[in-house]
Amino acid sequence: HMNAKILDSADKISMPEYNFFLRGGQVLDRDAQVPNPAPQWISSEAWDNITEMERLLPKFTGITGAFEQMLRDWNTWYTSPEPENSALPGEWESSCNELQRMCIVRALRPDRVSAVSISFIVNNLGQRFVEPPPLDMKSVLDDSTAQTPLIFVL
Repeated sequence: HMNAKILDSADKISMPEYNFFLRGGQVLDRDAQVPNPAPQWISSEAWDNITEMERLLPKFTGITGAFEQMLRDWNTWYTSPEPENSALPGEWESSCNELQRMCIVRALRPDRVSAVSISFIVNNLGQRFVEPPPLDMKSVLDDSTAQTPLIFVL
């Protein structure tokens, strides 16, 4: 979240896209939703996210049509072991920025959100923001007292 605040203050990200990345999309009326072109591999939750991205975020206008037109390419991307490092189908590769790619990953491959988030933080703030600080036991012990015990959570 700190990363987003810094980038938002520099006008480098769209907060609606960031909020979508955090919360995803929820369809209230599935009768009005574009039909899922591949329910055998696109879950209803994933399709909800895709259709809501198209409805809520201007950048994703036409993404449901792209699934219908390039279904095989989307399936190849989806089945990739690391889709966050694979090219998006068609024009989406060149037209999406890093956060928009993250939204697509979040929509279709929630198992890869952690990896794509770490990459985003490293690319925008630096490696030191994802590495835990080294533990200096002497310093920790010096900071403790009988009234301030040390508690380790493993």
